Amino acid sequence: MYIYLYTNHLCPQFSSCTLCKFIEKAKYLFGELYGNFDNSTEIYYYPRKDKKHLAKQKNSFVVDTKTAGSVCLLLQIALPCCLFEPHPMSLTLKGGTNASFAPPIDYVQNVLQVKKNYCSSVKRKSNLFFVVVATIWSIIIVCIRRLLNVEMNVTCKRRGFYPHGGGEILMQTQPISWPNQPHSHTDSTQTSPSNGTLPAFQLTEKGNVKEIRGIALVSKIDRHVAVQIAQGAKKYLAAHLQPNIEIDIQIKKEDSLSVASAIILVAETTKGESKDFFFNIHQRIITKTKKHKQFEMCQQRKKNLCIFFKLILIELGVLFGSSALRDKNTNITNAQIGESAAHDLLEDLIYSGENCCVDRYLQDQLIIFAALAQGKSELKCGTLELHTKTAIHFAEIS
Repeated sequence: MYIYLYTNHLCPQFSSCTLCKFIEKAKYLFGELYGNFDNSTEIYYYPRKDKKHLAKQKNSFVVDTKTAGSVCLLLQIALPCCLFEPHPMSLTLKGGTNASFAPPIDYVQNVLQVKKNYCSSVKRKSNLFFVVVATIWSIIIVCIRRLLNVEMNVTCKRRGFYPHGGGEILMQTQPISWPNQPHSHTDSTQTSPSNGTLPAFQLTEKGNVKEIRGIALVSKIDRHVAVQIAQGAKKYLAAHLQPNIEIDIQIKKEDSLSVASAIILVAETTKGESKDFFFNIHQRIITKTKKHKQFEMCQQRKKNLCIFFKLILIELGVLFGSSALRDKNTNITNAQIGESAAHDLLEDLIYSGENCCVDRYLQDQLIIFAALAQGKSELKCGTLELHTKTAIHFAEIS
């Protein structure tokens, strides 16, 4: 495989983070990689022809960007591969957990939860969870843990911000229903897709906004900065939402290598399709009991709020996320940081259309899973983003 970065590109060379993605894939597939050095414009990859090595392939990898490059972008490309491995996988990613133009780790953990972003209404009678990732402004799916008997945990061991990075996350996955592996949580009366496949999903009903929660965080600066950010977000949301919608934003001070401030918001809706469903995510376990036909939610709190995935949850409706991070090149007040995140959330939640079930940044994250799934998936969204069009293009030609 040969990849060339055209010279009239905004940055006519591969970044350190992009190179890490190639190196990660090469290690994972035991291929040979050339051109993996700083400022390179060409990459050559030669896959191993001998497939026997896959049987002895290790299941633990460490990838270090050595910069503040986003570890969530690395997670995005690694996740589909790990899910289809016939054995558990462990991947340690080092770099930036909250970076510009990339999904924050909080987005991955809280929205995906589903969504928190990685979940969407799933039209399936089986144990299932759908992982969805979005970008920093949309708060990456808060929850990613289980998609058809596949368990996934993402733990944030330390946050990393620009410019020093230093963040670290651990992603652990279990294989989806491979042959000869039991469905540990599947009801015998339920049907499931064939071994080694993902089920198609339906994300078509948004519902009504129930509550908005979030977290404002700072590192190496006074806690009152986070308070001001949260107040800015609350004021903006309160001015545009019904008074009966609860808004809860927590304050947190992080221990990282860089000075930073950020906010992550998640909106949850009330309407969804009623299906027998088992969804388990890193920080939240939701179980629907047969007798009471209700969801029992058990919150497992840890030191850091890690993953923020955007998701749409059956019966609980959908989760929309957004986030904002202080940029070194902008001169805005703390309150304006909160207002920015609140504006982006409302833009996707309210102004994108009555039936829009994902934000603009989550769109492209779901395409690969829809392409890999067995059956026809449905997703209602707003105007297609360029990333989404690109993902669809490559899904169609693959």
